[in-house]
Amino acid sequence: MPLDENEKIILKAGDISRPLISIDQQKTLLDLRDIILKYNIRRIGISSNEKIIGIVTEKDLFNFLYMNSSDRRSLDEIPVMDLLKKPNELILVDKDASIQFCAKSMLNNKISSLLVTSDEDQIKDIITKTDLVEIFAYHYSGFFSVKECMTKKVVTAAPDDNINLVYGLMHSHKISRVVIAKDDFPVGIITPKDFFPASIFYGINFASNKFPSPNSHMNEDEKSKFKISDIKSFLMSSDIMTARPLLMMDEDDDVAEAARIMIRHRISGLPVINSEMALTGIVTKTDIIKTIIRI
Repeated sequence: MPLDENEKIILKAGDISRPLISIDQQKTLLDLRDIILKYNIRRIGISSNEKIIGIVTEKDLFNFLYMNSSDRRSLDEIPVMDLLKKPNELILVDKDASIQFCAKSMLNNKISSLLVTSDEDQIKDIITKTDLVEIFAYHYSGFFSVKECMTKKVVTAAPDDNINLVYGLMHSHKISRVVIAKDDFPVGIITPKDFFPASIFYGINFASNKFPSPNSHMNEDEKSKFKISDIKSFLMSSDIMTARPLLMMDEDDDVAEAARIMIRHRISGLPVINSEMALTGIVTKTDIIKTIIRI
């Protein structure tokens, strides 16, 4: 049952925030990776003397592993602080801020989470896109179809494309997922977390220095110019993609149902197909955050 107007006004950031899991800056990247995988979380607070000084995400770890692949140190030799880009540049929100304000703050700052301050100005909680999407999922049915909210431009790769090409697409387009398609039908999806098993090769130069141009429809000539120089070049999209079962949406489905599926399965994006079973878009948590503001 949808929320009435009074409930929409009353709901604040502090009502839906969660405790922030943190790790000391002197801990290692191995510790960080293990926590991400164990608890299936996407971001962790970094602390110094029990004070939060920054946030790192699974995407930050993913990029670090690729961009520093020539580093010969193992993961248990690299402190978490090496991963921090700009310590102390934190985006904060008061616990009494509205969910609409939180949604706008995330979009304006191009981030996926906000640190929530308490009455004592201490940082103990966090609000994420997931928290906002959960509110949308169970209280905003019947507003829009998936087609009205989805991103129509989908970045794709083939099942037999090298994983370096997939990383290159993520890097060039500044995205967190690539849809793996065969004959214009989605058969899998790759996110940064899918690359983590390949991090056992960290310390080997397995990342190419060249990335594809920002064009999701690369022809064979363009692909041939993408230099694959890594020692583990036999790893393909199909080796690491999430495929069984691949969840997807129909264009005419309620976007609130897409939000419920994301929450239920702890995922951030769903390929969208039309009545002819062809890939026509992707609906993500960011699309749903935009929809919250539209409502």
